[in-house]
Amino acid sequence: MKQTIYDAHCHLFYKGFITRRILYSLLDLIADIDKLISLDKTKNKARHKQKVKISSLIKRTLNVINLILSDSPEDVMIKLDRHYKDFDVIYVPLSYDVISCFQESYNQDIKTLSLRKDREIFNHIRNNLFFVLDKYVHKLTHYKIFSQLNTLYNKLEEININKKNKSIQLDNKDLYMYQLNQLINLKEKYPDRVYPFLYIDPRRHQSLKLARELVGRDKKFLGIKLYTPNGYSPLDPKLMDLYDFCEQNSIPIT
Repeated sequence: MKQTIYDAHCHLFYKGFITRRILYSLLDLIADIDKLISLDKTKNKARHKQKVKISSLIKRTLNVINLILSDSPEDVMIKLDRHYKDFDVIYVPLSYDVISCFQESYNQDIKTLSLRKDREIFNHIRNNLFFVLDKYVHKLTHYKIFSQLNTLYNKLEEININKKNKSIQLDNKDLYMYQLNQLINLKEKYPDRVYPFLYIDPRRHQSLKLARELVGRDKKFLGIKLYTPNGYSPLDPKLMDLYDFCEQNSIPIT
């Protein structure tokens, strides 16, 4: 019988959440690959260490793209199950409000923000990757992971084809509420395996209302997720009523 474990901090993001934040992270990874390959390491020991780092970065880039291409939160969960193959896993997915990363001012209501088109930044990523491949192809052919670069190329093309076919049309949607609904559906399908936490940001004026409606022992969300590095204080006056609500109802906050 398998041992039961808890993944108490995971995100089940998929291609419906291709955001500038994720795309910029890909740009950073590609820039790091470029920087490492360009270094001229003369000592064998240093060269081996460099190759290990480059291989690791390429793997990380592929992992990000594979997650982006997942079809649903359930698809991501199934991929996680493969890594936990020796265990029965109970998941605690943390929701997240990606829009809040791009506020121009603290007082701006997040709901009024619209997601800008990401095609331009995506093309920038693809062009940067191709530049690295063309620039260093003569240096990379001896890497065991070189074949994965071709896989990376094909994955990027797959994203591009998806976007051209408009299979990802979330620019005019409230990504936060869309994500919550996806997690609710997942909870209904796996009631004993999935216990989501609701992300709360005081700049969303309906946060407390959402918490009262969705969070509790017998509701779809088990607890509250706060992420103050997004640009708000844990002492924000708007959060005080939320803390009272959580204390009165024994709702955990992470």
